Amino acid sequence: QQYANEFRAGIRANERDWQAPRFSTTYLVAEGVGVGARPEVPGDFRRTSYDVSETFQYAFGPSGEHKVKLGGQYSNGIWRQNYLYGKGGIFTFGDLDQFGRGEGVYYRAEAPSDRVRFNFEELGLYGQLQVQVMPRLSLLGGLRWDRQILPKPATVPIRPDTAFAAAFGITNAGVPNDRGNFGPRLGLLWDGGRSHEWSGALALGRYYGGLNPATFSEAVLADGAVTVQRGLGSYPTWPAAPDSATAPYFARRFTVFGPSRQYKNPRTFKADLQITRSLPGFTTARLIAGYHHTDFLLRTSDLNLLGSPLDFTQEGRPVYGTLVQQGGLLTAAPGSNRRIPGYDLVSALASTGFSNYYQAGVSISREASRGLSFSAAY
Repeated sequence: QQYANEFRAGIRANERDWQAPRFSTTYLVAEGVGVGARPEVPGDFRRTSYDVSETFQYAFGPSGEHKVKLGGQYSNGIWRQNYLYGKGGIFTFGDLDQFGRGEGVYYRAEAPSDRVRFNFEELGLYGQLQVQVMPRLSLLGGLRWDRQILPKPATVPIRPDTAFAAAFGITNAGVPNDRGNFGPRLGLLWDGGRSHEWSGALALGRYYGGLNPATFSEAVLADGAVTVQRGLGSYPTWPAAPDSATAPYFARRFTVFGPSRQYKNPRTFKADLQITRSLPGFTTARLIAGYHHTDFLLRTSDLNLLGSPLDFTQEGRPVYGTLVQQGGLLTAAPGSNRRIPGYDLVSALASTGFSNYYQAGVSISREASRGLSFSAAY
């Protein structure tokens, strides 16, 4: 019987800083070019996490061939963000001639403050049992539970907006809260050959992710405090921002988890296979294959489009609003594609996306303390 214990504690810090050039984002559609700042800048993102993990392992059997592992981990994170898409203004012109005449469209987002700060927690508990059922065959089974705890509306000011709730029939202040993240794991370990030159591993499991803090920050910021300005006309003062006379459309922008009770953390099923063959001269050949399926990915829909499209393009895409053409630029007149006046884009985040991932590979390598070492893989 053998016992082992591992305790870890640490601090993680990450920072991303997007600097902006001096003048607004500008696109020329027909030429396919852009100048000035990107619409995402400026932006500042900072994350600090305090992590603790504890793992206990117990080996039993005549030769310690059976193993039990139990453990848990806890993380307390702080997220800080200064960011608002399009706050520097976005000009779009149909082509170079339209740009020369200053004829195009304008977009800008503004808010009293683009600063968001909150704490969140991540918790994980897991257990694993490995049993040697035959001299060269071991089976592994395990279970892991994960939980991401986001701040409640009482601690983060996602302000409930009664006018929004009456207009759209859902609350804008819902906070995701997915508790049932149980991930089973199954595995098979095998080795063969006279000198154990063959080995193989098969792993099946379900894994859970969490919500990106930047996405949660968007819902915190766009709780009715963000105002969108749009314009369609002549802007000869480019790159200076137009006034309300030449860009007269103003409306509120929201981002909501809608409805929040249907939110699920991303879930991935993984099936991975690896076969290894040891060759003479410190050389190893390896074959891998795998399939991963992820569902409950967040997708965005606009709740404030017109109830039905006004027409369809020749490719079958729906058209909402009154279309206006300026050279190579075709846009909807500001507000003409909106179902409820006074509201612009209303982004509803729902766990309806999925993805499939396939992998296969082969490699051969030689790792020697003396002489030639090499590696090749595809």
